[in-house]
Amino acid sequence: MSSVTRLTQPKKRNRDNTQATGLPVGGRVNRPQAPYVYIHYSQSWSWVGLADENGERFGWLPRPKRIVGQPGCNGVRDPNGGEVTMDHMMPALNRHTVKGAKIIHPTDPLLGQYQFYDEFYDTKAGGKWFIEPGQEAVVLPTDEILWNSDDVIPAVMKFRRHLRDSGLALPFMREFYLKAMALERQKLSRLYEVAGKNPGLQHRVDAQETRIEMMDEDYKVYTGLLSEEIAPVVPKRRAARRGPAPSESIDE
Repeated sequence: MSSVTRLTQPKKRNRDNTQATGLPVGGRVNRPQAPYVYIHYSQSWSWVGLADENGERFGWLPRPKRIVGQPGCNGVRDPNGGEVTMDHMMPALNRHTVKGAKIIHPTDPLLGQYQFYDEFYDTKAGGKWFIEPGQEAVVLPTDEILWNSDDVIPAVMKFRRHLRDSGLALPFMREFYLKAMALERQKLSRLYEVAGKNPGLQHRVDAQETRIEMMDEDYKVYTGLLSEEIAPVVPKRRAARRGPAPSESIDE
């Protein structure tokens, strides 16, 4: 038998503020960002030479990828007028997990202060404008939106560092590190050739040498190899098939 629900707290209409609040939408510029979920592949790492406010260099950081919850794109299901949730996005996310990606779920407790990273601003149209960690908006009287682009960079670096230090990101495999460093040394070799003909470019050679040294140092810090040299991995040899011992005879 169904029960009767009595509604006793109706909301009063706000007559003091007739202007809608939130971010303005419309046109080619003010387009709301859809909900998203971060994923990470083991090869998606990059070196960041910037330092935080304490002077600590960020070093090697994971580069998470945003999977946007746009209905009809990449397998995201249509919520039929409702809000896109993880359930609607799972077909799109599964396409990446089968390729080795890891889902960084917004509700994961290991995110710490970044838990529920998929924050949003309300829009004047009644929708939501999802933002990335560290993003803030200022709306001008002309409805132009200004974003704190300069402040976002260190904020995003701290978020990526947390993914690394918390273990939420997939490990930075040695093979990918060696591949990245090979490209850096190729660039240095080309600079040697150019600087040999134009000594005025020596500063670029010095900068690249310093960059490689810092990248090597930061990788050793990441792996804990503070006192070991990084050398290529020696492949294992396939065990030889065992034949008869010298003292054994083969029956004809």
